[in-house]
Amino acid sequence: MKTPSYEVVTPGLQFKKWTVIGSPFRDGRYWRVRCRCECGTEKNCLTSALVNGQTTKCKDRCNVAPKHGAHCGGKATPEWITWASMKSRCRNPNAHNYAIYGGRGIKVCSEWADSFEAFLEAVGRKPSLEHSLDRIDVNGHYEPGNVRWATAKEQGNNTRYNRRFEIEGKIFTATEISELTGIELNTFLKRMNSGWDLAQAMTEPVRPRQKGTRKRIRR
Repeated sequence: MKTPSYEVVTPGLQFKKWTVIGSPFRDGRYWRVRCRCECGTEKNCLTSALVNGQTTKCKDRCNVAPKHGAHCGGKATPEWITWASMKSRCRNPNAHNYAIYGGRGIKVCSEWADSFEAFLEAVGRKPSLEHSLDRIDVNGHYEPGNVRWATAKEQGNNTRYNRRFEIEGKIFTATEISELTGIELNTFLKRMNSGWDLAQAMTEPVRPRQKGTRKRIRR
């Protein structure tokens, strides 16, 4: 799901000549934010226009080249949007997903928080549109050595809700075991929650439900 522009735009961020100096606010159907141009002019800009590169200056004489590769063709790059979103969900209590990031203590290291260039140098360019930023230790912070670009499936296997099991010295998630054995994930987890032995839970055939059998409903 695409991050709303009003969550990406936070005080202190720069969009070419504009510097954000306020917090986003609702203006009818749109979200705007107070910005200051390099020339000193202040204006309430559309957050979506800032993120998409549609507003870059306050006057025709104001012109600036893209900075540090953060913009491409007048638009913010996927890496820059990821960087801004990362900071928002860890620092902005109004972000819709703040509770599961900043709200539970997840932070962005100061090196990355202060520099998009440092972040980009550490993580590199996004490999494809299917990839997004993922923390290797899901309870750790956004910092060097703990982030990677990963697909949705790879992130699903890394979620803090996915239980892990050791088999012959190797660690497998419940999702991976389900894929390897052909046993439905919910069935496997119900077996383990019921106290089944791991080997039995992985190998016991699933008994087909007999036709015409229904649970009796007590009245």
